[in-house]
Amino acid sequence: MDNYYHNLIQDVKKRMSEQNYKEAIEKLEEEFSMPYIPKEYEDQMITLYNECRHEVQEKQETRKYSEEDIDTLLKGSIDEACQAVEILKGSNIRRHLEAVEWYLKEEPHFLIRTLLVEALVEQDIKEEIQMDYDGLEVCFTPTFVELPSQQETLKEAVNQVRAFYENENPSFLMMCVECMMKEMYFKLPFSLGEDEVKPFLYAILSYVYKANGDDEGFEAFIREKNLANSSGYDLLLYKYDI
Repeated sequence: MDNYYHNLIQDVKKRMSEQNYKEAIEKLEEEFSMPYIPKEYEDQMITLYNECRHEVQEKQETRKYSEEDIDTLLKGSIDEACQAVEILKGSNIRRHLEAVEWYLKEEPHFLIRTLLVEALVEQDIKEEIQMDYDGLEVCFTPTFVELPSQQETLKEAVNQVRAFYENENPSFLMMCVECMMKEMYFKLPFSLGEDEVKPFLYAILSYVYKANGDDEGFEAFIREKNLANSSGYDLLLYKYDI
């Protein structure tokens, strides 16, 4: 038995010396799944395991991507697509419109879609962009899109909720404003219509009251503020399970 664990540890150390840290981790995790490991060997294995995890994490953090990696990153995981967006925000996105539009047409993740639309708007792109928006084919021109902070209708909704809670419940107000901003970013490239302000306000208040477990408080509040007949806005926050 001692010989078995001695050989195992030597094998792991060899893989580590060859920088095959993931293989070493897999070997150790396989052994950790066993019902019994002698204490003196278990301590050594845990130390080696932590060293391997540290090396893998360090490599991931120090890996630097460049504009040349954007196409590959957009075709990868959500984390990789986020890294692509960060590179695009710091570069000339016009050089990568083909890759960006390809991603936006291919059932994009709502978060990456939002970040890419924001980047296109911030860089004042004047070309028309095609996009799949939750199954709906959409064409928009970024230079004509208003970000949430620029939308007068959203400002109106924020001012309304501020009037409700600024003095009585500032923390609740902050939650409402944060949810409003998230909702409107997810809604990009669309903005809040004038006829949507009250239903939007109703939906946000309902969302925040529910998040606080206070359905009765919500019902009482909308009656008090004459918002009881203002439902009808479907929040993306629910759709995306935020």
